[in-house]
Amino acid sequence: MEVTCLGRYSPHPPAGGAMNGYLVRHGSTALLLDAGNGVAGRLLGLIPIEELTAVVVSHLHADHIADVQCLRFMQLTAQMLGKTQHKLQIYAPTEPAQEHLWIEGGEQWQDLHSYNPDETLVVGELSIQFTRTNHPVPCYAMRITPVGAEGPVLFFTADTGECPPLVDAARGADLLIIEASLVEEYASKRIFGHLTAAEAAAFARDCAAKRALFTHIFPGMDPQRLLDEGRPVHANVELIEEGRTYPIA
Repeated sequence: MEVTCLGRYSPHPPAGGAMNGYLVRHGSTALLLDAGNGVAGRLLGLIPIEELTAVVVSHLHADHIADVQCLRFMQLTAQMLGKTQHKLQIYAPTEPAQEHLWIEGGEQWQDLHSYNPDETLVVGELSIQFTRTNHPVPCYAMRITPVGAEGPVLFFTADTGECPPLVDAARGADLLIIEASLVEEYASKRIFGHLTAAEAAAFARDCAAKRALFTHIFPGMDPQRLLDEGRPVHANVELIEEGRTYPIA
């Protein structure tokens, strides 16, 4: 199993950057976690749209779903060119209802599924378990493993403030992709449901993740500040790099 970072920024991308999106591959399965601005084009640099098994969305904020519209029209293009007869498979929460309505439509070339966060979702050769995060809208972290196996484990926190049940859900992850939106100077912004770098590092330490990657980075901030504040708490944290593929074993 492996994951490639397609975008790591929020609430907007910097020049040449992209927002939230991660391509997970295992066997013949290619699973896209979130699809923020700029992710669709980067996906095409790795695989054609007809080889994408599904998109799973953590929550319905724009920085995680903006390129869903692009993806479904890419699927339409592939259908028109005779490259596939299949529809794009999208799995998303049901709330907020207005944002869910925005990703509806295009039924001829997409199937939109509302996943039940209390149940395990199987997509191709991957199994996903959800945990509600601490965020203003319904948002779900994902524990991803090969079907029928306990590991390796990828844990993606999505967007969250401090959330002890999430630490338990992530315990023993081989690779933890964790949001670290804030430095201590802006810690008051926790009210929006985000972690400081120090809190993210403590999360990685407490769940005993083998490797932890900071993401959801504010583009106007020097990313080194995140490491400078996180590493005194837990040395085993890194910044996720756009375009880099991380094996999970």
